[in-house]
Amino acid sequence: MERQGGTPEANRHGYPRTGRCGLALVLVLLVVGFFKASYSLETQDLYPEHDGGYYTNVAQNVRDGNGFTTNISLYHKAYSHFPHQTSVYLLWPLLHGHVARVFPIMKVGVWLPTLFYFSTLILAYLWAQRVFPGPLLRGSPWLCAGHVLVLMLALHQPFFRYTSLPYTEGLAYTLLFAALWRTWPGWTQPGPWRGIELGMWLGVLLLARGQFVLVAMAAFGALSLALTLPDRRARRLAMLLGAVGAFGVIAFAYWQHLASFVANPGWSSLFRFDQNRESDLLSPIPTLVQVNSVYGYLADRASGFLVAFWPSGFHSYARSYHVFHYALLVALPLLALDGALWVGATRRRRAWLWARSTSSTAWVFVVLLAAGGFLSIHTLHKQYSREWNFSLRQGLSCVFLFFLALVYLLRHRRRLVVALGLCLTLGGSALGVASLAHTIRELKKADPGDVGRGPWRPGLARWLVERQREHGELTVAISHYWPERLALSTPGVNYHWVYWNTTRDDLELMFRVLGVRYLLVQKGATPRLRFLRPGQVFLARFREVCNDLDGFRVFVLRDPGSRWHPSSPSDPRQ
Repeated sequence: MERQGGTPEANRHGYPRTGRCGLALVLVLLVVGFFKASYSLETQDLYPEHDGGYYTNVAQNVRDGNGFTTNISLYHKAYSHFPHQTSVYLLWPLLHGHVARVFPIMKVGVWLPTLFYFSTLILAYLWAQRVFPGPLLRGSPWLCAGHVLVLMLALHQPFFRYTSLPYTEGLAYTLLFAALWRTWPGWTQPGPWRGIELGMWLGVLLLARGQFVLVAMAAFGALSLALTLPDRRARRLAMLLGAVGAFGVIAFAYWQHLASFVANPGWSSLFRFDQNRESDLLSPIPTLVQVNSVYGYLADRASGFLVAFWPSGFHSYARSYHVFHYALLVALPLLALDGALWVGATRRRRAWLWARSTSSTAWVFVVLLAAGGFLSIHTLHKQYSREWNFSLRQGLSCVFLFFLALVYLLRHRRRLVVALGLCLTLGGSALGVASLAHTIRELKKADPGDVGRGPWRPGLARWLVERQREHGELTVAISHYWPERLALSTPGVNYHWVYWNTTRDDLELMFRVLGVRYLLVQKGATPRLRFLRPGQVFLARFREVCNDLDGFRVFVLRDPGSRWHPSSPSDPRQ
């Protein structure tokens, strides 16, 4: 319903009624819902792998009453016993494990994230409508800011895929948008209770996904900057203290939990899962590319921008955002020009009045959240696996900045800019729908053994289970990413990851100290694994007992009872 003049009529909460926007949302959800249901039906029988397999292993232990523990020691964490406590994000594995006491664990790992996919879209729409009430285009009530955000999320390739698998993103982003929507009024009506609620949400988000520490940083930054304004300073200070206090209680309790089993815990232990180890027994696995100077660091990370915005490429944003992300490249120069004109000599007072308004703190928070989510992805240049996260599910944190940029174009006063924004919106939507259809087709055509349609490497899994029954307890070292694939079908078997830069000394320590009985190396991995070269040195310390066990070579330590002489630290081939 609209009043004369085209202004949407406000509801009892003070937000505009946008009935046609709601109808358009339903149509969007019906379209993406068809693709989502089709994809989830294809993935419901897939055995998990990678991070999803790790989360499922933790959920398996929760379901079986073993607590929040895992049978997989990765990143050279050097777990001395199993099942072992883990510092991975709490909420999703806990929820998955408890629901799996009622329903099959694999079904829960597909359909519960699918449900969270839709709840994320609905909550994102509600939040976006609070930030930008009403239609975006003059004379057209069918396109609202909420639609833009829903399209960017629903068609984001990794988000679509991994919310049909047992990953954290579905629950985490549902909680994030619930928190943003629920706490939005508090930014304009500050107070201590608003701050306590905000802090509790921030603490819950930290438990859902360590990456969301950025939300807390943005919130505390915005509230701190608000203290420089003369109006309502006492209430803003009370809100800041309430938020910091509530968040601090949750974060400290979580840190205390981690400190009970993590060696040398620090504040980064709250969100650097890869660096949380039980001991320093094994050599550390460096995750990020290291440089020797500030200039070198900036040059290295800046090199990622060309990779990120290149129209094609394995790491490009185009693989996940299609063309939505190009709104940022268009909006930045326009925003700089518009800002220079707006904050001119005659409008400085208007800028100051806006800064003192009740809505300015909310906008500072949104801008800090958007910028932080974007920059955090561009500072992560990894040494192994995928070099950059732009095209991955972790890159979803950039959605806020791309969303703001696209809405800025669609609300611009120049028709040419609005038309460009519409082209990016329609182009991104068309490419996104085509991408979803292609993803479903490829999964249907894939070889069952390549996607986990049935237990991974069943011959190897049977052999491991038999050895576990024979020995009573079995711990093996195996090429990385395979523990997560095998854990669900090999209950009771424990795993240590082996990396390309694992040394022979690391392997001997695994056998002599950590209880490893077998080393399993995937055939064809020889050129990548440092400890296998040179072959005569490796075979002098390890003996091959099987040359082809379902695609793996099996080794044991030659003389586990002999006295061990570590390699010289100067030996590059150790």
